[in-house]
Amino acid sequence: MPIQQVPVQPTEFSGLYLRCGLPDTARLAMSVEDKRRPTLPYVCRPIRTLVVDDAAIMRETLCAFLETQDNIEVVGTADDGREAQEKVAWLSPELVLMDVEMAEMNGLDAARAIVRRFPQVRIIFLTVHDNAETRTACVESGGHGFVSKAHLHKQLPQEISRLFAVSPAGS
Repeated sequence: MPIQQVPVQPTEFSGLYLRCGLPDTARLAMSVEDKRRPTLPYVCRPIRTLVVDDAAIMRETLCAFLETQDNIEVVGTADDGREAQEKVAWLSPELVLMDVEMAEMNGLDAARAIVRRFPQVRIIFLTVHDNAETRTACVESGGHGFVSKAHLHKQLPQEISRLFAVSPAGS
């Protein structure tokens, strides 16, 4: 199933603020500290997500899995790090799920460039190499999370919940 890719304009809020739609009067009444943890009722929008992997089957599998998650909206896909950088600039995702090893430009180099240009974007790395060396490289490149592809269905919702303070689907 192809993913429709639509560019968006940044809003006045970033990160968690982007997802929480408060009435204008409620936003004005809240202090800066209150905006971090709204106590008033609010409607959260899904987390805008870009999927980056050089394997088409992995992108399709991941997109199909993400469609089952209530709090995720896949806004696009990319098959290498260079395309990921372009898509982040164009699509304004809040979250990038990125493979570590890709042909044209690997995920580590792409993450460095993305985090430098778009520090509000969160990056979770996906890899088959679940070891300390790879985890360290992911953190050093600016990644915010790490998920083994072997445990994707269990670990990914937990990592997203940790980063965005949302409940995983089915919890």
